[in-house]
Amino acid sequence: MKQLLLVMLLLTLHVVTARSEDFLKKLPPTFVGNEIIPSSDGGYVIAGSIFSSLHNSEDLAVIRTNAAGEILWSFSYGEKQDDKATSIIQTTDGSFVAVGTFGTVLNGTELTSALMLKIDATGAVQWKKTWGDSKNCTGIAVMEKADLSLVLLASTEWMKGEQQVRDVLLMHLRSTGETITTTTLETPDFDFTSVFAQLHSTSLLISTQTLKGLLLTMMNETLTVQWSKELSTNWTDIPRTIYVRQDSTLVIIGSTGEVRGGAMGKIFFMHVSREGKVLTRKEIGDNHSSVVITAAYHHPSGGYILCGTKRSTGYPEVYIVKLTETGDLMWGNQINGTWEQGGGGTSIKPAADGELILTGFENHSGSHDGFMMNLKSNGQSDKNRHRD
Repeated sequence: MKQLLLVMLLLTLHVVTARSEDFLKKLPPTFVGNEIIPSSDGGYVIAGSIFSSLHNSEDLAVIRTNAAGEILWSFSYGEKQDDKATSIIQTTDGSFVAVGTFGTVLNGTELTSALMLKIDATGAVQWKKTWGDSKNCTGIAVMEKADLSLVLLASTEWMKGEQQVRDVLLMHLRSTGETITTTTLETPDFDFTSVFAQLHSTSLLISTQTLKGLLLTMMNETLTVQWSKELSTNWTDIPRTIYVRQDSTLVIIGSTGEVRGGAMGKIFFMHVSREGKVLTRKEIGDNHSSVVITAAYHHPSGGYILCGTKRSTGYPEVYIVKLTETGDLMWGNQINGTWEQGGGGTSIKPAADGELILTGFENHSGSHDGFMMNLKSNGQSDKNRHRD
């Protein structure tokens, strides 16, 4: 039986020095956010995980702050196995829906199940749903449709005889979490949970990293596959965003080339026709540093904002990038705050004031500690030492 711990205003934020228009705030120790979103009241919500000394494992955690980054409420949800939230949205009714994974034990075997929680504006859980059964199931993202129903994106891992099988799972749910339809994308070469999906009008676009390269799938509103196209033969391509342009062509942005002990990571930018044909592909980076992108989005003023890590020498540092509409580099900033062992950015979004809001982590004594900070529209802040 899962234990729910609701903690109201008990966690202390430590403000790091700088001018009043910028802020950099440390989040509770061992908390790491996987996604940050602006909330309708001008504040922010961060979903991720936090270490529980009670369970000696990671617990799913959600934090809500005001516009200045001060915590309004937070809660954690977990048991003896590791649990985390990977994605969160604010729904039309003002509540929040978080998606992630939590650990279970079945017949002595540790498994993961996909978890979805609906949380009201005060931090109280309205309902929770889990999926997985005898398979390892990982919740990746959640989307709200125009009719207020939900779409869950997940991945499953299971044994078919002696063969390990990994599939992409899509579930259409009512706003109360009940299942309407379930669709499994059987991808024999899918070996990762690196999947990104984007709702657009009556279509659902899914980009998947496979052992053979990058795959793009278009589904209709009933989650029926319309077509599936191979966009690249590079198995290191990891998608981080899909954007549908006004002419209905697509832009896909992500990381490529990062291999442990091998090639340096770069950013890839791909312009794709509405039929799934690659029109252009660009790679942004050099052979002297390695870049890994963890999140990206199309900025309302034009261009694309990305965050992740960049390692030149020594420890990796938070890296913020802006690309033009055609995928050329406008600027890139490495951010090194007060930490001495490096860190990384995990999620970036437009801030309530039209600038940028970032969450990430710093490496500290063998663990990760989270932070959040607002940035100017050029990716800089007076709260950090940055290098162009």
